[in-house]
Amino acid sequence: MLNTTSKGLTLTGTISYQHSAGSRSRNSFLVCKRGIVPRPLALKVFSAGSNCANSGAWESVTSEGLRRLLEEIIPSNSCEYGATLPSLPSDESVFRLAELSSAGNVSLSSLCEAAAWTRDQYHEIITFSPKVFIPLTKTCRDSCGYCIFAQPPSSGKSAYMSKAEVLAIARAGAEAGCTEALFTLGDKPELRYSSVAAELESLGFNTTLEYLGSVAAAVLEETGLIPHINAGVMGLEDAVALREVSASQGLMLESVAERLMLPGAAHFDSPDKLPAARLASIAAAGEAKELIIQNFQPKPGTLMAGAAAPPLEELLWTVAMARLAFGPQMSIQAPPNLTPLEDSSWERLLQAGINDWGGISPVTRDHVNPEKPWPHLATLQEATLNAGFHLVPRLPVYPRYASGAAADSWLDPRVAARVRRDMDSHGLVRGTTWCPGVKEPPQQEPSGTPSLPPRNSADGKAAPETSPRQGAARQPVARYSLQVGEDGLVVLTPGQGAAQSGVRRGSRAGAVSADVEDILSRVRAAAESGGVELSEGELVRLFAARGADLAAVCCAADDLRKQMCGEEVTYVVNRNINYTNVCGYACSFCAFSKGKAAEALRGPAYNLPLEEVAHRVEEAWARGATEVCMQGGIHPDYNAETYLQILRAAKRAVPEMHVHAFSPLEVFHGASTVDGMGLAAFLQLLKDAGLGSLPGTAAEILDDEVRQVLCPDKINTEEWLEVRV
Repeated sequence: MLNTTSKGLTLTGTISYQHSAGSRSRNSFLVCKRGIVPRPLALKVFSAGSNCANSGAWESVTSEGLRRLLEEIIPSNSCEYGATLPSLPSDESVFRLAELSSAGNVSLSSLCEAAAWTRDQYHEIITFSPKVFIPLTKTCRDSCGYCIFAQPPSSGKSAYMSKAEVLAIARAGAEAGCTEALFTLGDKPELRYSSVAAELESLGFNTTLEYLGSVAAAVLEETGLIPHINAGVMGLEDAVALREVSASQGLMLESVAERLMLPGAAHFDSPDKLPAARLASIAAAGEAKELIIQNFQPKPGTLMAGAAAPPLEELLWTVAMARLAFGPQMSIQAPPNLTPLEDSSWERLLQAGINDWGGISPVTRDHVNPEKPWPHLATLQEATLNAGFHLVPRLPVYPRYASGAAADSWLDPRVAARVRRDMDSHGLVRGTTWCPGVKEPPQQEPSGTPSLPPRNSADGKAAPETSPRQGAARQPVARYSLQVGEDGLVVLTPGQGAAQSGVRRGSRAGAVSADVEDILSRVRAAAESGGVELSEGELVRLFAARGADLAAVCCAADDLRKQMCGEEVTYVVNRNINYTNVCGYACSFCAFSKGKAAEALRGPAYNLPLEEVAHRVEEAWARGATEVCMQGGIHPDYNAETYLQILRAAKRAVPEMHVHAFSPLEVFHGASTVDGMGLAAFLQLLKDAGLGSLPGTAAEILDDEVRQVLCPDKINTEEWLEVRV
C-alpha cells in the first residue's frame, strides 16, 4: 500500500514482472525507497554455501566487504509489532546485493533465509484478506498486450454492473465471512467509447470514478464489507474522494520502461500505462506500506501469449530482495493462484519472506486471471502450517493502520468506524459480531478441532461468473464460508457451491512457538519462588497467542491455578447497589452515568435515599446474599460524609453483610472534599464505618496515554494506585 500523511490515502502498489526466455532485454525490477533496481531475468543464481545466523551475520561469506554489506541490510534488532519503523538499508547497499546475487556470490537460498529472518522480526503470522472480486466494468481505454480482463463494449449489454448486482455479490461475501469488497475496473473507458459515456450519463454520472464512489458507498453502508479500490491512474482529488468509501486503494506498476509504449509493444495505445503517470500517482499518494509481488502469466489470444512466465526462482528472488530492501515491517504478499505450480512452491514463497497471501475469495473468481483459480483455503492453510505459520484473516487495511491515532490519520471516519467494528484487539478480523450493549446473544463460536471442507469441494473450479458482460448475472454462491474460531484461527464450513461429500476434520494447531514455550517455562519455573516479572513485549506476545500457542498459554495458566489455589473454585452471592447514576465525568465509553451531556439518554437520573439503600441490603440478605457491592457516579453534591452515611445505612440494616464498595475514584473524590484529609485517613474512616473491601473499578486501562483518550478528566494511574496501595 502507499500512503500520504497529508491526505491519509492508502494504496496498494503491485510489482508485476515479465519474462522472455533467453532474452536479457526484459527486466524485472524492485521498487526501493528512492529508485528502481533493474535485474536481467535470464541470469542464474548459484549457490555459495552462505548462511544467515540469528545474529544477522553471514558466517560463511568469505569476503569481509560482502559480509559487512549483508549485515547492514539485515536488521540486527527485532522490532515489536506497532514499533517505529527501523532504518532501512541504503539504496546503494541493496543495488550492490542485487549485483552480487546475480553474479553468483550470494545463493538464492541464502537470500531467502535472510529475508525470512528479517520478516520474522516483525510478522509472526501469515495473513490473507477474505474478499469478493467485483469487476465494476471491463471496458477500458487502454489496450495492454497481456490483458484479457479489458473488453470493448458489446451491443445490447451493459458496460457496468448495476448497483443491485454489486450488492448481491457483496451480500454473498458477507454471508460467507468475507470482509473486503475488491473493486477492479477498466481505466476511464468513457474517454474512449461514446457508448460507455452515454451509459454513464443515463446512470446520472459523468465519470466512472463517480459511479464507483456511489456503488462503493452502498456496499460499505448496506453490506458491511469494506471496499478496496483498484481504479487505475487518477488525480489526487479523485483518490481523496474515494478515500471516503474505502479503506485502501491499489495501483499496479507493471513496468517503468517507456519503450513498451511503442507500436507493437505491450503498452502501445495504453495512455494510462505511461510510467511517468503511474509513478506520479504513487508519488502523490506517499510512502509504500504494502507490496504485491505478482508474476506475469501469459494469456491466450493476447499480444504476449507466446512470452514465457518467469520461473519460480525469479519470483523467489524478487520477494526476497523486496523483503531485504524494505525491512521487517513492510507487508509483502504474493498471490498464491499465480505461483508457478511446483512442489512446495507456496512454502518456498513463505521461506522467501512474504507475510501475506493477499485477497482470496470463496465466492467469486479472479476476473483478471480467470484461468488461475484461487486455491481452496483449506489447502493454503495446510501449506502455511507446514511452513511453521498460522494463517489468519485480516481486514483490507493492515493492523498497524487500523486503530488509534494511525486510524485517525489514514482512514476516513466512516470507514474507520467500520474497521473498528470488524477488528479484534490485534487489528485482525474478529471472531464474533457480538459486542457489549447488544441484547442478542453472541453467535455460537466453533470450538475444539475445526471442521474443514473436503479438498475436492469445488477446488480448482472457477466460481460463478459475475461479470457485467452476462447482463443478468446468476446469484453468487459460496464454495465455503469462514470465521475465526475460539482459538484465533480460521474455521471453514462447506457452502452451497461445494461438493457435499462430508466434512473433513483435522488439526491446524501445529507446534507451540519457541518464544512462547520459553516464556511459559520461565513462568512455571519461578512460580514457587514468587513468580517472574515478564516484560511488556513478552506479555504482548502471550496476549497475541493463537492456535497451539493459545492452548499452551491456557494450559500454563491452569497449572498455575492448581498450584496456587488448588482444585476448589469459589463464588459469592452478592447484590449490586448503584446509589446514583449522576456523574460529573465524561468517560467516552460509559453507558451508565447521567450528566448534562446525556440527560435524554439511558432513563432518568436518580439518587437513592439512604432508606432505599438499607432496604436493598435487607432484601439481598433475605435472598441469601452475603455481600453487597455498592458504587455510583461521582455526584457533584457527594462528599466524604455522604459515603460514610451510605456505609452506615448498609451496616445498620444487616450488620453481618460484607460491604464491598467505592471505586478508587470515589475514595479520591471523598477525601478531596475535606481540607487536610489524606487518603489514608479517609480510608480508615471508611473501614471504621464498615467497609470490608474495595473494588478495582475506575482503573479502565492503567496507562496514562490511553486514559487521556478514554477518560481524560479521571484520576491518573499514579493516583489510582495510591488509593489501592
